[in-house]
Amino acid sequence: MPVHYLEADEWDLFDLKKDPAQMRSVYADPEYADVVKNLKTEIETLRQQYGEHDPCTEPQPAKPGK
Repeated sequence: MPVHYLEADEWDLFDLKKDPAQMRSVYADPEYADVVKNLKTEIETLRQQYGEHDPCTEPQPAKPGK
């Protein structure tokens, strides 16, 4: 699963078989473009399934009582 750092709006993705120490992110590597696309699609599917929003692109819903 890719890691998203919200405040910096940056992503990391590590190939744990080739790089178990997580020393080199492959997120921007063209060889992993399909993996990134598929994982982001899965994240969006899960967000919709659980009614969550994308904190980077959607405003956070108001909390009840505030």
